[in-house]
Amino acid sequence: MRKFFIIYNPSSGSGRSQKYLKRFEKAFRKEGFSYEINITENEKHIFELAKKGIENSNNIIVVGGDTTFNFVVREVLNSGRDLNLGFFGTGSANDVSHSLRIDKLNYFVNALKNNSLNKFNIVSVEFGKRKEICLGAVVVGSGVHVNEYIERVKREKNVKVSGITKQTYFAYKALREYMKNLKDYSYFLEYNGKGIEINSSLMVFSNIPYFANGILLFPELSPFESDIGFVGINPKSLNEYLRYFAKIKIFKSFKGIMKGFSHEFVLKSEKNFSFQIDGEVYRGYKEIRIKSFDKRIKIYS
Repeated sequence: MRKFFIIYNPSSGSGRSQKYLKRFEKAFRKEGFSYEINITENEKHIFELAKKGIENSNNIIVVGGDTTFNFVVREVLNSGRDLNLGFFGTGSANDVSHSLRIDKLNYFVNALKNNSLNKFNIVSVEFGKRKEICLGAVVVGSGVHVNEYIERVKREKNVKVSGITKQTYFAYKALREYMKNLKDYSYFLEYNGKGIEINSSLMVFSNIPYFANGILLFPELSPFESDIGFVGINPKSLNEYLRYFAKIKIFKSFKGIMKGFSHEFVLKSEKNFSFQIDGEVYRGYKEIRIKSFDKRIKIYS
C-alpha cells in the first residue's frame, strides 16, 4: 500500500496554508490514505524533511508555496531517486497548481486516488558558477520589485499580506513606486538562433501557462512539454502597465506584447540586474541562461 510522506509548510501564503491543515487531513482520512504529516519549522527544516522523505518513501507530497516545492524537488533531483511527487499549492500565487489543474483540494485528492502521474518539465537557470532549477517562472524587472516590496512591508510594518484584496493593493503600491523610479535597462536576448535588444520593465520566462496568481500568460504551454515561453513588456507609465495586464487577463490579447518560445534563452546586460526563480530573488548578475532541464519529475496531476 502506498504511504504518502507529506511535507507541510504552514507559513506559506502569509499563514494561509495553516488554515488548510484540518481540511487536508480530513480529506486524506476520508479516502483511507496512509500518510505521515511533517510540519516545517523553517527553510533549513524543509531540506531536512526532504532528505528524510527521500530515504523513507516513494511518494512525497508537498503542501506550501512554489518555493517550498522547489526546495524539495532540488533534493529529489540530487538524490537520483525516481520518486512520485505531489504538490498542492497554498502560497500566494499557486501558479504551478493552476497549471497542473489541481488547484482545488478535491482535484488533488482525485489525482492521488487515481494514481494519475505525468512527467513535469523542469527549467534550468545558470548564472555565474551557479545552476538552479525553476518549476514555474523566472522573472526580471518589476515582478521582482513587487515581491521585495511586499516582503519589506510585512517585515517593517508587521502587516499580514494575505487574500486577493490585500495582495492586489500592495502590488499596486509596489508598481507605482517602481514606475515612478523606472530606469530603462538595456538587455540582449538570444533564442532560436537570433539576438534582439530589449528595453523592458518586465520579462517572464516560464514552462507553465499561469503567472502572478492565475493570469493565463502562456495559454500555448503545457507543463509536460519542453517549451519555455517568454513575454516582455515596456510600459512608460503605471496606467500603461496595468492596461497590458488587463489585455492579457480580461481580453486574452497579446497585441503589442513581445512574446516567444524556445528550449533555451540567454539574457545579458551591461549592468547588474536582479531576477526571481519561483519566488526566490537573486541579485547582481549580468547574464543568465534559461533552458529545459535534462530530467523531468513524476508528479500527480
